[in-house]
Amino acid sequence: WLLRGEAPGGGSGWFGFRDQDNPAIFGTSGVTVNPTTPDREGPDEGPQYRSAIFYHNSEQQAEAEHYMKQIAGKYSSPIITELAPFTKFYRAESYHLRYYRHHPDNPYIAEVTRPEVEKFRHDFPQLLK
Repeated sequence: WLLRGEAPGGGSGWFGFRDQDNPAIFGTSGVTVNPTTPDREGPDEGPQYRSAIFYHNSEQQAEAEHYMKQIAGKYSSPIITELAPFTKFYRAESYHLRYYRHHPDNPYIAEVTRPEVEKFRHDFPQLLK
């Protein structure tokens, strides 16, 4: 699974999860990413902020489609999360890796990311190692 959103450790991007993690992870989408808003995550805009799920097989595709239908009624606008087959993963540049940990005093981290991470930790402690 590859899911677009915020990671438990902080920072936004594309995150991969083992198959056994996927049901729990789906339950976290919408916490920091609105699946009805195109190309936007909080104050950030652009195609790199779209919500998307990339699947590796038909079982994952079916599970993602099921979950998206399940949560559709919670929103007043249609869910526009992209659902597509996984093709290639591009590793982030080194200065993006562990940014949250290395820059805790950055104003964006302090004002935007840290509250999201704290909310995630509070709402989903069972997903943290």
